[in-house]
Amino acid sequence: DFSRWQLCVLEKLELCAPCFFQSDTSAAAAAMLWEDVVVPFRFLATITQLIGTLTVLLNREPYVVAALPKKYSGDQYEAAHGACTDVLALVLAGLVLELCSLLAGVSFFADRANCLQCFFHVAGTAGITIFSLGSHHFEYLWQLFYLTVLPACLVELCTLLGIFWLRFSVYS
Repeated sequence: DFSRWQLCVLEKLELCAPCFFQSDTSAAAAAMLWEDVVVPFRFLATITQLIGTLTVLLNREPYVVAALPKKYSGDQYEAAHGACTDVLALVLAGLVLELCSLLAGVSFFADRANCLQCFFHVAGTAGITIFSLGSHHFEYLWQLFYLTVLPACLVELCTLLGIFWLRFSVYS
């Protein structure tokens, strides 16, 4: 079933690139075009957020120091460093879970879930990019986790639940 908002997006694309859409384009061909774009875009968006997070993980010193007062002790530094590492580990665990599920082909054909994943990962990529451009307090990563990674993981877990436990088939 091809939803109304997907048809609206395809109509907008037709205005932008009419050479790709002939007058005899059927709904099945339009659906195939949509499916051909969503999964690679989800993969790229997930990978870019993963790379951005790994970049912050490998160079977390400025973000830890930004969270500390001007004069700080070694214990304060260790506590902030541990908290920064914890949030980055959670973000990475969520992204790796989603990426493994996608690469295994489990949620490959769940188009609605893939569209939501694309939205969350594009927002996450933008957030991690903005975060890494300055020396921000690492607590912003928690907000990024709650707004982008956690909802994407919940969508993925609901998809996995539907496939494995409820035996919902998205393939037919």
